[in-house]
Amino acid sequence: MREAKKLRFLDHQQKRPYFNGGLMKNLKEKALGTAMEHIHYKDDNTRYICIWPVNKVLNMLCCWAEDPNSVAFKLYLPRIHDYLWFAEDGMKMQGYNGSQLWDTSFTVQVIISTHLIEEFGPTLKKDTCSYRSHRC
Repeated sequence: MREAKKLRFLDHQQKRPYFNGGLMKNLKEKALGTAMEHIHYKDDNTRYICIWPVNKVLNMLCCWAEDPNSVAFKLYLPRIHDYLWFAEDGMKMQGYNGSQLWDTSFTVQVIISTHLIEEFGPTLKKDTCSYRSHRC
């Protein structure tokens, strides 16, 4: 009996009864509203260019889903060419090479904040040299 309830909860043909009524409906609306507030805040601060192409596309789709005729969605459209363009060999997309620098900086912060600098000091020194050589 319990398995049948789980299946009904997960069944998409049932139109998700637990998500469309009562407390879950209120929670879903609150969560979506908060997410859109964050998206609009980021849009305002980056002038609709966002921090990278994937984020831009997702934010633009969320604004379109919220209101296809909204000012926010219309402000995204002229900024698409900042990331997408056509070249002689097809469509191109501007993106990041990777997140190695971010990963490294977060790791260094953890090592310093946990007072493990004595143990990892030589590694941090190598990392600093490596960072400087890749920067130029």
